[in-house]
Amino acid sequence: MQRFSRCLRAGLAVMLLSVLGIVATAGSADADSPLVACTGSQNSNHSPGVTNVPQTVTVDSVTSYTCVLPLLGSVSHTEHSVVPGLSCPNLLNTAPGAVTLHWSDGQSSAFSFTQNLEAVNGVTTLIRLGSITSGRFAGHTVTETLVGASLNLTACASTGITNYSFPVGTLVIV
Repeated sequence: MQRFSRCLRAGLAVMLLSVLGIVATAGSADADSPLVACTGSQNSNHSPGVTNVPQTVTVDSVTSYTCVLPLLGSVSHTEHSVVPGLSCPNLLNTAPGAVTLHWSDGQSSAFSFTQNLEAVNGVTTLIRLGSITSGRFAGHTVTETLVGASLNLTACASTGITNYSFPVGTLVIV
């Protein structure tokens, strides 16, 4: 657990420095300068708990960000799905997806993405790459990065995973 905490703190520091670096260069005329840079987290609930045995599970996820560039306030997205055959081995799948980003001023953006997942040294990183297909920032590229602990395999073999969190996240739109 202590090793995970150090890895998570290091990951958070790198992500925040990256966002701060983005903010520092945002005034340049570079076409790759971000329009939006946000930090936040994601929490997912599973019912029933996800075990090693495939079963139909209801998944509800909430992702919330505070934007530091520009000062847009906040943005969030929720995901609700009923997933047949869900089990611990495929809990963090990397299928393409889409969510609606809800901005604090009432506007929205449709975000379609592909995903890549890495689990190294007790830390899981999910990277979503895609674009805004409609709404605010339509046509722009998005990178969403979420970082959390690796799955609790002991829970997979017994009561199941009922909650999974990515306590560190960034959302960058260029």
